[in-house]
Amino acid sequence: MSHKRRTVLITGCTNGSAGNALCREFHSRGFHVFATSRRLDSMSNLKDMDNITLLSLDVTSLDSIRKARDQVAAQVGKAGLDLLVNNAGIAGTVPALDHNMDQARAMFETNVFGLMSMVQEFISLLLLSEQACIVNVGSTAALVPFAFSSVYNSSKAAVHAYSDTLRVELRPFNIKVVTVILGGVKSNIFDYPPIPIPPNSQYLAIEEDFRSARKRPKDHGLAGEILAKRFVNAVLKPSPPRHLYVGAGATILSTLAWLLPLWLLDWMAAKALKIDKLEKMRTARNS
Repeated sequence: MSHKRRTVLITGCTNGSAGNALCREFHSRGFHVFATSRRLDSMSNLKDMDNITLLSLDVTSLDSIRKARDQVAAQVGKAGLDLLVNNAGIAGTVPALDHNMDQARAMFETNVFGLMSMVQEFISLLLLSEQACIVNVGSTAALVPFAFSSVYNSSKAAVHAYSDTLRVELRPFNIKVVTVILGGVKSNIFDYPPIPIPPNSQYLAIEEDFRSARKRPKDHGLAGEILAKRFVNAVLKPSPPRHLYVGAGATILSTLAWLLPLWLLDWMAAKALKIDKLEKMRTARNS
């Protein structure tokens, strides 16, 4: 008796990303993988692998999502799609007072509204599967007040809230929903040019300090291959966890956010990003 090959679609699969590592891990488990990114050439390391289908997909474009959905539907037929992994995301580091609102909206379009659109458009394929699961990638940034990442942090907090509610709403249809609380991982999500702050910024005096503090060593975080194994092991369980803590610091940061008083979390965040230095400078100037 032949067994149906299970299927998974993953967003945000550019080479060097966590999504790319997930594609290779699911492939090694015998899945037919639909790997997606805005540009096909950004996934060139996957193009010659059997049972990996590369699709161009921009999660901020409904037309692009629907085109990808129709391409997947043509291949999976009545068997449907087994797993949808909403991994695509963008980040940025800039003080809340200085964040360009067009850039802030663009971050929410990718991290939040794009994810929601993916769920709505692919639900018809997931309903056909007997073991469907939606995996939404959140972040420890939603739990701890990492300074100068207010928009990214809040976008991931929205993902957490949406996923928790979606899990309850999809329960009658036997579609599981996993929220990934992602810690540090070696990926290219933070390989972006710094967002400049205006010359009149209240934080100009410490810009060099907080930018230096936010720079990650090249070996920082969990290797993508290790993260992918832990990720896939968890979501393929008959009863996957509602919240999956994976990546460097994910468990400890989540525990600290739950146990520590807010004043202490605030103090730690201010110390880490040199905000305490700005406080001392202002105090000295006013004395």
